[in-house]
Amino acid sequence: MHPGSEEVLLGGLPYVRYSINENINKDLAILLPVALVLMVLITAVCVTLAVSRNAAFIAVLGLVGGFAAPLLVASEMDSPAALFGYILLLDLGLLWLARVRDWPLLSILSLAGTAVHQGIWILASMDAERAFVGLIVLAVFGLAFLLFSGGERDGTRLWRATRAGGVAIPFAFALHFAGTADLAENPWPLGVLLLILSAGACWLERRGSQGGAAVVAAGADLGIMGLWFLTHRISPALAWQAVALCLAMAALFTVAAELSRMLDSARGLGLSALVSALGFSAILVFGPTQNQVVQPWPWVVAWIGLGALLVFHSRWSGRAWVQLAAGLAPACGLMIAIDENGRRDGSPEAWIWLALIIATAVGFQVLAMLTGDENRRLWAERTAAATGLAMMSATAALASVARREDLETLAAVLVLGLLAALAATRMKSGWWLLTTTVATAFWHTAICFDTQPQQQTGAVFAVLVASAALFTIWSVLVPAWPCR
Repeated sequence: MHPGSEEVLLGGLPYVRYSINENINKDLAILLPVALVLMVLITAVCVTLAVSRNAAFIAVLGLVGGFAAPLLVASEMDSPAALFGYILLLDLGLLWLARVRDWPLLSILSLAGTAVHQGIWILASMDAERAFVGLIVLAVFGLAFLLFSGGERDGTRLWRATRAGGVAIPFAFALHFAGTADLAENPWPLGVLLLILSAGACWLERRGSQGGAAVVAAGADLGIMGLWFLTHRISPALAWQAVALCLAMAALFTVAAELSRMLDSARGLGLSALVSALGFSAILVFGPTQNQVVQPWPWVVAWIGLGALLVFHSRWSGRAWVQLAAGLAPACGLMIAIDENGRRDGSPEAWIWLALIIATAVGFQVLAMLTGDENRRLWAERTAAATGLAMMSATAALASVARREDLETLAAVLVLGLLAALAATRMKSGWWLLTTTVATAFWHTAICFDTQPQQQTGAVFAVLVASAALFTIWSVLVPAWPCR
């Protein structure tokens, strides 16, 4: 090529783009897809010149012109497929050039240009009917920047920023989807996007190229799904879907952490698994406040699944205490569920609520007895005792809702007290036994004053006497128990 000819060609490229844009604006004879192809070719010329001359400035000029072109095309044709198809090709070409020439500035500028176009289209043009398209766009570009940026140069700050931004920007837009009721009425598309982004963040954490990415992703999942619960009227079908997605996200972080326990990244991934399971447990405790979901079964499944993940995670060093959250979450959740929905038509009968309460307390007793590790066993016993005590409040709530069931609820409190006393005995803890005795007496008194039973007075009195007698002679019943 004759010296100086490249500069002449380069200087004429903006005029060619301008000519294409003007022809589109004046005459739709040049269709938008054709124009975009021509713009891709013009950008490819800039890339070729940048490679041949090893000139980053030329590549940046091509990048600016490439991202500016769609903004200059003032056409009545609103085609997100053509727009983002063009931008994807542009991004892949620029990311390739950035890797080959080690120009990380191109990657971060490409990410910024992509985010601008995504923001303009999502906030200005996208409607509820095309929300699914918007989620696909976010997922595709998130994966593109995650997988095609950096190569073996992850240590460079700009490359790390590109990868992190490729995941963080879709999370930010997902927050907009979750907060707008019309855009994410069904949680599946949003949830799948969060799963993809979370998997990408775990991959970054596992590679060691982005410390803290998994924890941030876990926190973002919690914020986005929490906002979705707050801004949507949830039917039973949607409740099941949302619960399944929350369990899938928590399980994703747990699996990633378990697969990396022997790596340097284990600490960050382990923390992300803990944050996810604890956070979703806290969010779904308040699931029963959704007025359209009378039956508690979606939330019960969630508490069981998340509790299992927390118990599994308790095997990590210094994390035995998380078993306590696994027991307290269903206790609080059942209390809220009974208080919110116990009087409503379609709510389970009182005996079903009582069965759930007792079964949960018994389950943690069995778990404590099956735990072999000494440190985990101590926390498992504390969890068994605390769960039994916490379930007393759920039982009292049931007594307040179904006043005719006072005898059954008093008996249930006694059973819960005995279960907590068994855990206290196995721990050889006088303080736990004293707490159990006081709690049992308190809730028995509270239930009697609240329900004021008019029938079965003799049976009620018998339960109270039995309770007082059992706790009085408890040390005699278990003589091997050394109080301390």
